[in-house]
Amino acid sequence: MKIPLPAALEGVEGVILDLDGTLYDQKRLRLQMALELASTLLLRPWRCKEALILFRFRRIREALADALPGDVSSRSYLLTAQACDCEIDQVRDVVQEWIYRRPLRHLGRFRYPLVDVLLAALAQRRINVAVCSDYHAVDKLAALRLEHLSSWSAEDPAVDRLKPDPAGLLHICRQWQVAPQACLVIGDRDDRDGEAARRAGMRSLVVPGGLRFKTIDQMFQGMQ
Repeated sequence: MKIPLPAALEGVEGVILDLDGTLYDQKRLRLQMALELASTLLLRPWRCKEALILFRFRRIREALADALPGDVSSRSYLLTAQACDCEIDQVRDVVQEWIYRRPLRHLGRFRYPLVDVLLAALAQRRINVAVCSDYHAVDKLAALRLEHLSSWSAEDPAVDRLKPDPAGLLHICRQWQVAPQACLVIGDRDDRDGEAARRAGMRSLVVPGGLRFKTIDQMFQGMQ
């Protein structure tokens, strides 16, 4: 039995999904990680600089999203090291631990149930699906039990740009050999996902709270 899709998806040949904050509840994950970090610093106060590094790293990534130059990964670590007066290797270690490695064990329980319903409906109609993220996505998708999805991130050499630059979206289109006008971008931030879609000439559906809806129809309500 086919899962009904809204009329807004008529003519769509490819759906590009954001990851963080779209496929899972990012607010709850960040609260979990904040509690873990606080617990770690309470027991090991000499590691307090790690909190500063994480704060600076996230702020710098946001700033780089509005800058034109590439080399996203290297610049993120270099600028954070300069801002925190520490070695690049220390920044890499902290980011790997707190942004990439530790959250993996929690991701599964924060995933939105509607993700499975949406993917099943798209698969039934043979609509291409891929993930485009500003952060490395492969390990996160595996933790979300979505390792079957193709993914590209701003750290991939073929992309090397943060949203709202449309480089990642357009790269996926080329891989599919699908026109941008036939693609739909779904993400939680209009200033990143929505703007990237507009620059790429794609339609977009911005869901500020992620895919937390009960039904697909509810999710697409109001989209033309």
